[in-house]
Amino acid sequence: MEESCRQTNSQSGPGGSGDRGGPDGPGGSGRPDVGERMVRDLLERARCSAAELLADAVVHAAAPLGVRQAVIYMADLGQESLVPLHGDQAWTPGSVPLSIDGTPAGRVYRTLTPYQSDREGGRTLWLPLVDGADRLGVLELSLPEIVPDRARLMLLASLVGLLLATKRAYSDTVPRTRRTQLMTLSAEMEWVFMPPLTFSTEDVQVGALLEPAYELGGDAFDYSLSGDHLHVSIYDAMGHDLDAGLLAAVALASCRNARRNGGDLPDLAELAEEAVAEHFGGERFITAVLADIDIRTGVMRWINCGHPPPLLVRQGKVVKRLDQPPRLPLGLGDTQPAAVYEERLQRGDQVLLFTDGVSEARSPEGELLGIDRVCDLVVRTRTPGLPVAEGLRRFVRALAEHQHGRLRDDTTVVLVEWGPSPAPSADGTEPGAASEGGGT
Repeated sequence: MEESCRQTNSQSGPGGSGDRGGPDGPGGSGRPDVGERMVRDLLERARCSAAELLADAVVHAAAPLGVRQAVIYMADLGQESLVPLHGDQAWTPGSVPLSIDGTPAGRVYRTLTPYQSDREGGRTLWLPLVDGADRLGVLELSLPEIVPDRARLMLLASLVGLLLATKRAYSDTVPRTRRTQLMTLSAEMEWVFMPPLTFSTEDVQVGALLEPAYELGGDAFDYSLSGDHLHVSIYDAMGHDLDAGLLAAVALASCRNARRNGGDLPDLAELAEEAVAEHFGGERFITAVLADIDIRTGVMRWINCGHPPPLLVRQGKVVKRLDQPPRLPLGLGDTQPAAVYEERLQRGDQVLLFTDGVSEARSPEGELLGIDRVCDLVVRTRTPGLPVAEGLRRFVRALAEHQHGRLRDDTTVVLVEWGPSPAPSADGTEPGAASEGGGT
């Protein structure tokens, strides 16, 4: 394998795959064009490169397009800053963490649109790095004064995002870069179980956010799209210790197991009830909402196991609390058939699921947020045209402000949007925000 990597890389000269033949380029010469050579070279070099060397591979592959330097920034777990990907080596001189709020790079992360600025002797191009809809970070490229081929550079960034997503599965470099503080054992275990924070198709968007990201003690979420059905669930375990993390893991795994064995919502609740009761002997419990949305019809079905009710958001306003009577939390011996409720969504509707760390948030003066103010917060932080994930980030930031900057309980929010959402503006202008300077 190592020899194969050496051979592959030795065959590529600067900026491409040398003189090897390939599919006809635009001119029909039988040789690949510069874009194809760039993609091929990056794939060949990245295949056997460590994650922290990916920026070097980008510079090498994109040299024919004028790229002089590249820095890969990863969003930290709390989504407050963009951190240079450097592994155990010193990162590029001048590359320091950048705030997600108030910087050009942060604007690219928030809006998922490119941004270009002037610098001495050239230009800087910032491009979003995503894995599907999951925001990973930002790619910074140093270029000549005239950007030669922006479309190909955007293609390059798309490929870098996919490569990062692949490499984070078998390297500690990416997760270590994303951490700005030590993580508890309970949080470490829970993050392994949960899916990416963002998922999107033409018919549905899902976004989630958990805080404090480094100290999770029992909150969790899950989702899965199978055919025309989207499963979404949220969990809040009793306690804030390692046992709470174990409890959340057991409940989540039980529901996944029942779902993957072909079970419906009542089957998920039944298996989770049995597993939690068996392993914790009735001494601990976990609340949950288990939901299924038919993305063809918009029909949402759900079971509430002692959890705060989901909120239905329509045209920017909370129009309904889905507060039908819940069953007991999982683990307390409720053997009655679970009641399954139903709501028909309209295109563009959003459903917000959250743990009690949201509704029971208190200011330092003891002022309770409450469901009514949660509804108000949803409306105030919603900005049409931005990704679902960005709306959630703003919601949690506003929630932290209510508590003077520090969340005092685990806080998890999951937002599901059914139907297409307005796309960001083509020029990268952020809805409702002023320009952050530095060129266009």
